[in-house]
Amino acid sequence: MPVIRPQKGIPEYHIRQSPTAIMPKVPMRALAVGPGSAGKTVMLSALILDKDKFRNVFSRIFIWSPSVKVDDSWGPVRDYIRKELGHDEEAEGPFMFETFNQADMDRVVRRQQKITETLKKAYAEKRYTGQKRLFQVLFLIDDMADSPQTVRKAGGALESCYVRYRHFSISTLISTQALKLISPCIRKNLTAGFFFRMRNSSELVLGILEEFSALVPREVLLKLYKAATAEPFQFLFIDFLAPVEQMFYKSFESRLVPRLTDQEEAADPSTEIAAPSNASASAGAVQRHGQRPQGAGGRGLGGDVAGHGPQGRG
Repeated sequence: MPVIRPQKGIPEYHIRQSPTAIMPKVPMRALAVGPGSAGKTVMLSALILDKDKFRNVFSRIFIWSPSVKVDDSWGPVRDYIRKELGHDEEAEGPFMFETFNQADMDRVVRRQQKITETLKKAYAEKRYTGQKRLFQVLFLIDDMADSPQTVRKAGGALESCYVRYRHFSISTLISTQALKLISPCIRKNLTAGFFFRMRNSSELVLGILEEFSALVPREVLLKLYKAATAEPFQFLFIDFLAPVEQMFYKSFESRLVPRLTDQEEAADPSTEIAAPSNASASAGAVQRHGQRPQGAGGRGLGGDVAGHGPQGRG
């Protein structure tokens, strides 16, 4: 039978990744969903600042948020971008934006596209024998739910983030209070999702359960969601690029494994096991586009929620 294989001669680039195997692979297209005070900003800050998440993965970080300059929760992130990443606002322009203006994002994209294309051209030279590293950029769009022209505009800049900009080594993470506010194009191109406990049953049913019920049966997805969000500030993390048995997590602490056979599902739709903490996807791992390093496996534990994980709360 004919077999589809990757074409030979495709360049391999050095893409820095999180040192924790279960974290989304860069460049990512992610979405965080939850009501106000659910813990989203704390998780976003942890993703940027924690060494076991994405600290030192991105060369530049740009944040669009009405509160980015006044919310104390963003203070350590602002200091990290200025002092550790060395972003000089006078020379490079701002990295914080309180309102969304597509011209601001376009300016950053053009610069990053030029950098990426220049690097790839240099790496293609036969005489080049060094490391083929691509510099990664993160776009973080937080709390823009009151700006539908930003998050729902068809063909707009944010949709381009989830369709085209990954080719320029740009990752995007949107944080919103309601999934239905996000355009269908963005929702269909996610590689990772973080879903906090909803306070509105219609948002849960019409949003998360209907949107992602193609992954596993709806009743199983509801069981996974409830197990992940039973405690305050916890969330269901879905890695959409992983096999189903490695797709669902309670925060970053433990993996939730859905049981999909009729007999098993009737007894218990999910089992929780410890999330792998070792970094088989080590920082700087070499990977082809779309290739996922293999994470460490886990041993199933008895009971509905019986595991414990080594990772801190996001």
